[in-house]
Amino acid sequence: MKRIFIAALLAVAAPGTAVFAAENHLMTIAVCPPWKKGTDAQQTADMAGACKATVEAVEASFQNDMNVTPGNTYRLLDAEATYAAVEAKFAWLNANTAADDTLFIHLLAHGGKLGGHYKGYPVTDQGIALWSVKEPNLATATDDKVFMLVRAFRDLMDGVKVKNIVLIVDSCHSGASFNDFKDDPHAQKASAARTSVVLSAKADQFANFNADGTMPLFSEMLTHALKVSAGQPLSDAVDLADTAAHRRLRVNCKTPTFKKLLKEDSDLSYYSLCTQRAEIYDPTGLMDEITVQ
Repeated sequence: MKRIFIAALLAVAAPGTAVFAAENHLMTIAVCPPWKKGTDAQQTADMAGACKATVEAVEASFQNDMNVTPGNTYRLLDAEATYAAVEAKFAWLNANTAADDTLFIHLLAHGGKLGGHYKGYPVTDQGIALWSVKEPNLATATDDKVFMLVRAFRDLMDGVKVKNIVLIVDSCHSGASFNDFKDDPHAQKASAARTSVVLSAKADQFANFNADGTMPLFSEMLTHALKVSAGQPLSDAVDLADTAAHRRLRVNCKTPTFKKLLKEDSDLSYYSLCTQRAEIYDPTGLMDEITVQ
């Protein structure tokens, strides 16, 4: 029955029209800091190990299904993913990619709305938790360069002179950064890369783990969707991953663990925890033109 459902979803759109002849690249950034605690010791341990498992699954998926070679696969995992290291890796990418290349970025990190300064001006923006051993002071985390404002991350992306960029962010409340990309002034320049952004959860929703806690649900469903989407546009695979994650999560929320969590935590609601849906910004239809292999 599952295969029939997947086939039906994939059949609604015509196959993509182009496979880019230039090289594809993948950069994974995954940060599971030691200071982030779960609801119990087991969840804390699961969260600590989720980054490595996710990076390995995403790398294997993009190498198998998105024509990314091992030599064009780059990883910043946990302690490798400091603020300075992320800045340096984007500079390296700009020097080691070509103008016709496509860059995929998969970002897994904790996130939330934070204050800080952007180009000298005070702002409130979605922040990305990069690596630190000690829990940062959230009031100064972006200015202390422990969290990175999404606008600053976007500017680093804009500095890579490739033809196409697809960013996938699996993070709580990641949809809050939608307008950072929609209103990017650099996007209006003739030299700007065509950019698509997939944000795994709406601004007021959590990004959930899968049932066994080994990796984020959306990222897991994306690897499964790519596997069954050969010959279809990347946009179809992303839609399939979003639908599959949403439906799987609603099943998970019927379990005693989720019911207990909703009952005991007044900050959670069924909507914010159990109905996760992605936000997608693809203004030029780039993902319609990238074909899963």
